[in-house]
Amino acid sequence: TRYRFNYWDVDGASQGVGVDEIFIVMNANHIATAHYVTQYYLNLTTSPPSVTTPSGIGWYDSGTNAPIFAPEFISIVSGESRYRFDGWTTGDMSEIADPSAFNTTVLVDKAKTVTANYVTQYYLTVTSPYGTPGGQGWYDNGDPAYATLNTGFIDHGNGTRRTFTHWSGDASGTNYATSNAIIMNAPKTAIANWKTEHRLIVRTNGLGTY
Repeated sequence: TRYRFNYWDVDGASQGVGVDEIFIVMNANHIATAHYVTQYYLNLTTSPPSVTTPSGIGWYDSGTNAPIFAPEFISIVSGESRYRFDGWTTGDMSEIADPSAFNTTVLVDKAKTVTANYVTQYYLTVTSPYGTPGGQGWYDNGDPAYATLNTGFIDHGNGTRRTFTHWSGDASGTNYATSNAIIMNAPKTAIANWKTEHRLIVRTNGLGTY
């Protein structure tokens, strides 16, 4: 906590905000009063510690709504892991305009610390030589993820087709529509495996084709 000089008044008349040196013509008795405002220090931290340096740290006049900002995402290993902003916390949550927004304001009515909270995320890669894979993306640490395919058969129209068999890599299961749960505690890869099938035509004399 500190005081910041604001302005002088002479006999009750302001001499201009921020003017710290004035000259008074001594043609009578005068009273010069220096006016100060109270300031408080706003400290911003992160959890886990030292993830980033949020902006907005510093001194603010009492009653100021200070703008605070922390990045929404912070890369750990590119394309594999990152931090995701998960809200602000402080002693009196009502003093933060929007605790869930990474860009918001906080009322500075006393010296205080506001913490930007982050969770670790990992990336799930889903690969398949056929069909349209789904489920790929970022997931919070510990969350379950599922790899998906839009089809389990691809007919090439020439007597050959591909048939989904199972998930492998960091995934498991034999249902093309959804894999078993993949716990995202690290970067993971789900691989769709297929086999090739050929059409067999059986003909018999006089009885048609089967």
